Parts: sequence; structure tokens; C-alpha cells
Amino acid sequence: MLTDDGVFYASFKYGDNEHVKDNRFFCDMNEERWEAIKQKTNHEFKDEIWLTNDQRADRDEKWFNIMIKQ
Repeated sequence: MLTDDGVFYASFKYGDNEHVKDNRFFCDMNEERWEAIKQKTNHEFKDEIWLTNDQRADRDEKWFNIMIKQ
């Protein structure tokens, strides 16, 4: 639970897949998956979502960013 002035931030590789690599679980996120998660919660919150480009020179990937405020 967030405090009244709390902020939660998360970043996911953009997409709709889940996979395991080197014994690590990865969950990609996109607008549709995020909306489905929000529908399952029973708590009101304000969220912002945006896409960013991976800043690493050897990557051409997008990241799905989420900021939640109480």
C-alpha cells in the first residue's frame, strides 16, 4: 500500500510475452496487459504510462514505464 504521497515506479520491456532466461523470469508489459491488471485491482489510483527507447548502444528495444500515485 502506498502512503498518501507515495509513488511507485516500474519499467518493463515492451511487449506481451513472459519467458525464463538463465533461471530468471521476465514479464513484458504493454497497454493491453496493464489495463487487464488494473481491471483486477479493487483500489483506485492514478497512473501514468509512457514508452522510452533503450539507451544502451547495442539495443533497439522499447521499455514500458508505469508511475502510480495514491
